[in-house]
Amino acid sequence: MDKRECYSGPDDIAYLLVPSLFKLLIKFRWPFDIFKRIFFARGIYEYVIARTTYFDAVFTEALEKGFDQIVIFGAGFDSRALRFSKCNKDTRIFELDAPITQQEKRKAYLSKRLTIPKNLIFIPIDFNKDCLAKKTAGAGFIAGKKSLFMLEGVTMYLSQAAIESTFRFIEDVSATGSMVVFDYIYGGVLRKENKYYGEKDIYKTVA
Repeated sequence: MDKRECYSGPDDIAYLLVPSLFKLLIKFRWPFDIFKRIFFARGIYEYVIARTTYFDAVFTEALEKGFDQIVIFGAGFDSRALRFSKCNKDTRIFELDAPITQQEKRKAYLSKRLTIPKNLIFIPIDFNKDCLAKKTAGAGFIAGKKSLFMLEGVTMYLSQAAIESTFRFIEDVSATGSMVVFDYIYGGVLRKENKYYGEKDIYKTVA
């Protein structure tokens, strides 16, 4: 694995969940460098590491400040609820994602004998169709509480209407002092204007 300080982080769970072949690949620097050049768009590896580091910092800040709730949109295999469980006092964490993704995640956790915290609530959802307010309220989310809302690698996969309704929901249910953190891409990337570094390759990879 890459031992350089700027490329390493506190995620010890991701390594448990990746396939054995990939573990072997990342064990040695030069084979992984070749793999990145073949399969990763320019700049995406560094971008994802920087993004993860930033989102980790915001997440732990919310725990340290005693936020009531954290909502992770499009959680995927995000493991922050487990990784930072020792820092969590009473914050409830809601993970929203497609049902199939959450099923696979639960299976992976169980297969590796990872304990799912009691304050972690899974909410299966289709962001382009389901009502956020109804889904979250039905799972125990309380409007008007100090909350952190996280959208990591999410906005670029939603329709314009879904993005607007998501941020309208956040505005409606947030208490004073709540936070929202998200990343996004320029509209020109979707229009294939090819103005930015690595844009053309990133578009192909995501497509």
